[in-house]
Amino acid sequence: MFVPRTISPRSRGARARTLPSLAEAQAQPPVPRAPPEPVSKLLFTSWASLQPPASNVSDVKPGLVVDRISTSTLDSTEECDASYALGPVMGPVNELTVPQMPSAGVVGISELSILPPQAGSRTIGTITGYRETSRTTGMTLQGAREFRKTHQIDVQGKNIPKPISTFEDCNLPSQMMINLAESGYKQPRPVQMQMMPIALRGSDILVSAETGSGKTAGFLVPTLMHVYGLSQSPAGAMQGPFAIILTPTRELAIQIEDTIKMVVAGLPNMRTALLTGGQAMSSQVYRLKQNIQVVVATPGRLVDIFSRHPEIEFSNVFCLVLDEVDMMFSLGFSKQVKRILDVLPEPPNGRQTIMCSATISKQIQQLIDQYLQKPFRMRVGTPSSSSNVKSSDDGRPTVRIANVFSPSSQIKQTVLWVENEAKKKQLFSLLNDPSYFRPPVMIFVESRVGADLLANAIGTKCPGVTAVSIHGEKSQEERSSAIKSIVDGSAQVIVATGLLARGLNLNVAMVINFDMAPSIQEYVHRVGRANPKVAAKASALIRRGPRLGGMAWAVTFINNDSKGLLSEFANMLNSLDSQRVTPLPPQLMQLVVSRTVEIESKPGISGNQQPPKTPQEGKKQLKRQGGSHVSKHLSKRKVGFGST
Repeated sequence: MFVPRTISPRSRGARARTLPSLAEAQAQPPVPRAPPEPVSKLLFTSWASLQPPASNVSDVKPGLVVDRISTSTLDSTEECDASYALGPVMGPVNELTVPQMPSAGVVGISELSILPPQAGSRTIGTITGYRETSRTTGMTLQGAREFRKTHQIDVQGKNIPKPISTFEDCNLPSQMMINLAESGYKQPRPVQMQMMPIALRGSDILVSAETGSGKTAGFLVPTLMHVYGLSQSPAGAMQGPFAIILTPTRELAIQIEDTIKMVVAGLPNMRTALLTGGQAMSSQVYRLKQNIQVVVATPGRLVDIFSRHPEIEFSNVFCLVLDEVDMMFSLGFSKQVKRILDVLPEPPNGRQTIMCSATISKQIQQLIDQYLQKPFRMRVGTPSSSSNVKSSDDGRPTVRIANVFSPSSQIKQTVLWVENEAKKKQLFSLLNDPSYFRPPVMIFVESRVGADLLANAIGTKCPGVTAVSIHGEKSQEERSSAIKSIVDGSAQVIVATGLLARGLNLNVAMVINFDMAPSIQEYVHRVGRANPKVAAKASALIRRGPRLGGMAWAVTFINNDSKGLLSEFANMLNSLDSQRVTPLPPQLMQLVVSRTVEIESKPGISGNQQPPKTPQEGKKQLKRQGGSHVSKHLSKRKVGFGST
């Protein structure tokens, strides 16, 4: 059936052609149709440019692929800014809701793509095919607010989707549900409860949550759902990749790809490509050309492929994830990431972008805002007392991610003032005492050479302890071998540079910062590598020693080499609950005093330890407190708690 289309004049003096009426058009003989455009273009024809005649709405048949429904066409009760339903769509016609279109505009029913229906169940859900279950829909707006408050979820955005309480609320394929359960994902974590419905709706999102909170699964499940829907189109209809996940390190990229394979096991037409340095580019390029669906990459290798292999198509990347986004926009990666964002072709109706990290500063947020479209901003966890938490016009709390970085609430932190010449002695003392040694242990150092030397020294000075080292100068085979040895238990200690500080879950019970991290953000990520569940198992085997209350343990050696960080570090620790931090050494407590004097006139600054007025009073206060059980034990060591 021919449908009249308005044709704009090509020049100021051109004369627009008069279009026949609908009745006249129907009386005309059919005109032979030109060959159809590629389905990859037709799949994403905007609903805003379509206006099917009212008589044709009832003629919609199974297999019709519909696309973006603009906000103006949705009922005011819908809590999303856009929605997709990409097919094929199976089932009765009344299951497909066609929105009312505006009376004016361009029409063209021929632009809709009719795909042959596939056998099997109805497939909905690519980039925003998510629909709330009856359980989620039944939650009132007030109930949703109370739910978020209970789970310490702060979210900022328009028409916030209601949080989920189970993975069943995500309408995942049954095989994916089985895979999640077998992988240990029984119930969603707080960050996933709100992150998943937002991401499933197709909105851009910026997430800040503490290390180990479940951010990876929070972005992987929605991304894989979108990709799965797209990958089920007829063979050759759309060429992948449909999603790119960028990470700062090879090790994190490998871990994420392994997780993807675990989640999509048994699902048809779901293939991944790992693009990282340390491996031959030729094999990675060959893999890319096999119509894969998901790319997991480091920025450097992806830029190299863009430059050297322009024949590879990236025009259908509808989902882009930047994990550890603060590091991705740091000095080392910033140019590469910006080039990727600038060069990557944008699909006709835009791309969903997800960014997350445990530490997102105001500066980073301002930098990445230009790459996000109407994003939701989420923060999960207890905000520090100096967090930038405000109230909206209706009195509800909202959060703007600020320069407030707090380590995981499941980590017990002990800070020791140790001069450089005594560091090794203190370390060997901890590793040789069965009351303190809780393998596996991850030790962070500043330099690559220092990692190798310290690993060798541990093997010499600590009988029965096997230590390996890892850093950027080692080959990929050596790096993979070191990680394998700590995972399978053949090594009890791994000495690393900041290479392992981001996102990796190596199931270590204890972290030791032999050299203090170069920034508070990096410190937060380092101590977050400790796993509370693994630590609890290790503690169960120890009769004597510090009681950690079910937390993992992070020990940090610090001295004046980190002078520029001491004040900020002391005040950050001082603001935490006393159960999470053992009493600070006097050298740090006196910095809390000076810092408090500077900001005491500002509201909202408080801590769990009342700062003394003088250093002498600080020492007396520390003596009166007696320290926690952890500090008491350390004070009995030859090189113990306090100044060394």
